[in-house]
Amino acid sequence: MRRNGPTESPDLNSEEQAALEIAHAVKELRAHFNESQQAFATRLGLSIRGIANYEGTLRIPEPRILALFAKTASGAGRDDLAFEFLHEIGHALQLEEMLDGAIMSWNATKKRGYLLVQLNDEKARERAQAYYKASRGHLRDAETKARAQELLTRFTADVSKLPQPSQRGIFKRALQEKERSKQ
Repeated sequence: MRRNGPTESPDLNSEEQAALEIAHAVKELRAHFNESQQAFATRLGLSIRGIANYEGTLRIPEPRILALFAKTASGAGRDDLAFEFLHEIGHALQLEEMLDGAIMSWNATKKRGYLLVQLNDEKARERAQAYYKASRGHLRDAETKARAQELLTRFTADVSKLPQPSQRGIFKRALQEKERSKQ
């Protein structure tokens, strides 16, 4: 099984188990808002049938829907559920097998972006977690803030050494293909 959780069943394969956990997370997110399936569907711009299917089947929603659930969960302060949805997006896109490195995108107009980094050891995980907590304002005491700042500085230095996407083969090929399709 990929993950352990309160909904674990020994009779299910790993994909069915993951689908069951996502269904549970969708139900929990809807319960957080104390909404009916109809009201929740309206909130998300989805059909009631879609919500019912996501809550009651052993089928994982496509990444676009998982991203919508993750955004909604994060906006509601349910980072635990957002993590579940994001984890499943990563699995669906096979990001566990991503080459060493990072993907970063920044929209200067909207002043928003994302950073996708492969974490290969415990130190990398600590640095990334420190960055996340610092950026989300989860740090309270001075000692924890100082430790997070130290880890954040190291994390930032590590990321700045990574090649830019245009320099990496897979992204270079994608850019070349895009340019060819414009011609």
